[in-house]
Amino acid sequence: MPVIGSHILLMAVALLQPKNDIDMLRATVKEAVDSGLNVVRLPDSMSIVQDGSYNNSWIVEDAITQKLIDKHVRVIRTAPTKLHYRIVDMRVSYSVFRRSFFGPQMAVRTFYIDITFKLVHDGEVGWIRSFEVMRSDTVPLRMLADLRYDGISPQVPETMSVVEPVIIVIALGYILFYLYSGGK
Repeated sequence: MPVIGSHILLMAVALLQPKNDIDMLRATVKEAVDSGLNVVRLPDSMSIVQDGSYNNSWIVEDAITQKLIDKHVRVIRTAPTKLHYRIVDMRVSYSVFRRSFFGPQMAVRTFYIDITFKLVHDGEVGWIRSFEVMRSDTVPLRMLADLRYDGISPQVPETMSVVEPVIIVIALGYILFYLYSGGK
């Protein structure tokens, strides 16, 4: 019985633990790739070509390769049909807020990709499709450092101490008092 209980507890903790930045970005990229390649008929084999260069493009190429394999398309280097992709934008960003005036600081993580796919067979363009996908979640700011992934995640934003909101309230109170007392 204790073994089963500990497994349930571990599963519950895993469900509560947010995904790290690389896993969230991969899920965002996978959604864009699925959208781009689900609605079209693909040939039996093709090669993948990146147009332009972009940091961390390996995430996109891995997702495309996996999607093609799932659709039973052979991925080979020299095929007459080429699936070109261009990453227009791919980013992770953070913004910080407080749930309440003295509440815990939270971080909104936003994952975004804008990608274009182009299918070319023997030099003739078959189709072009563009997709944008954005997803976000909210995590406690104190957890953000553990969820970051070097090379993908931005720096953790500066935080506001508990003293700063107090100073802001005092300053606003003083300004309102001054305005309503006639400046005397």
